[in-house]
Amino acid sequence: MRTTSLLSIAAAFALAPSLRAQRIWTVTGLPGVLEENAATGALLSAYPLPAPFVPFAAPAGDLSVDRATGTLWITDGLTVGQVARTGGPPLAAYPVPPPMGPLTGLAYDTTAGFPNLWMTDGFLIGNYGIGPFGLFPLAPPFPGPLPALTGLDYDSSTGTLWVVGAAGASANVTPFGAVLGFFPPPLGAFGPPFSGIAVDTSLPGGPLVARVWLLALGGIVNLLTGAVAEDYIFVGTTHEGIGWAPMPNRYGAGTAGPAGFLPEIDSIGGFATAGNATFSITISNAVPGPSFLMLSALPAAIPLAIFGLGPGDLLADPAALIAMIPAPAVGPGPGLAGQLSVLAIPPGPAFVGATFYAQWINFDGLGFGLSRGLSITIGEI
Repeated sequence: MRTTSLLSIAAAFALAPSLRAQRIWTVTGLPGVLEENAATGALLSAYPLPAPFVPFAAPAGDLSVDRATGTLWITDGLTVGQVARTGGPPLAAYPVPPPMGPLTGLAYDTTAGFPNLWMTDGFLIGNYGIGPFGLFPLAPPFPGPLPALTGLDYDSSTGTLWVVGAAGASANVTPFGAVLGFFPPPLGAFGPPFSGIAVDTSLPGGPLVARVWLLALGGIVNLLTGAVAEDYIFVGTTHEGIGWAPMPNRYGAGTAGPAGFLPEIDSIGGFATAGNATFSITISNAVPGPSFLMLSALPAAIPLAIFGLGPGDLLADPAALIAMIPAPAVGPGPGLAGQLSVLAIPPGPAFVGATFYAQWINFDGLGFGLSRGLSITIGEI
């Protein structure tokens, strides 16, 4: 295992392009499905809501991402619970606490030093701690700034809440209910009803309206511009909740080495969030022996054939190389070797929004194999 601090490569992040590595999760009330999507809009996985959650109809329901544990908090309006991103029974489930009615918005928050949930029933906004025996109030609920709220999210960089109504009007409020700003419905191809709101935590912090996205009928649109988020266009389904998280995405095609094994790249240790000291990039399906992790500020698709080095593409631009980290693959034999390289992400806002690109090179004794590329964006916890 090789550990590298991102503090040592801070200057290179100034070169990072705007394309961000992240995932978007959505929840669909009917028939009751959780979906995970890549930055391209491609559906990566989907599974039905586990019991005791039941299918529900708008405006009920919402979803929020716990970026510390990599789990999801969801509500069908009557139950609030925590579920794994990979499906299975809920990790926790609680009834909606009084005086809240059926929930239309939900947001997970850890900035108070302990896990808690913000929620709205369309009219009231409440804040509840998560205890061993259920949810307990942290403060009296207060009236929402707009009628018939359909979505809510918490911005950890500013310590404020964002809410949206069915017609698309939205507002930014403090945790005590003071209104910081009202915003009209965005102009764009997709319109009402609007059923969710989310802050993109892979953009730098601050009171930036451009960080806020709305879940509209047909797609995800920017609050400020009305522009569609990447390729998130929904056809034939209605989504009631949305959540973002900075999670690496693979890109390009790898190349097997002469021994016939194609190295695989992935990440473990949670999301790529500021302060995550265990975030790691892994190699598997490798041949035991020397391996190097290339880190670059830019992606690439450079054919090695032009250098007379055989098949395969460099997917991390060597002209913007940040580091070449040695991390020998270990294992009992070809195709069974692996390794991980820990990239300790420092806390604080300095790295939020930085994107970099990784690729493994695995030497197999006859030549080398190349993994796919991995784009990584640092986001907020």
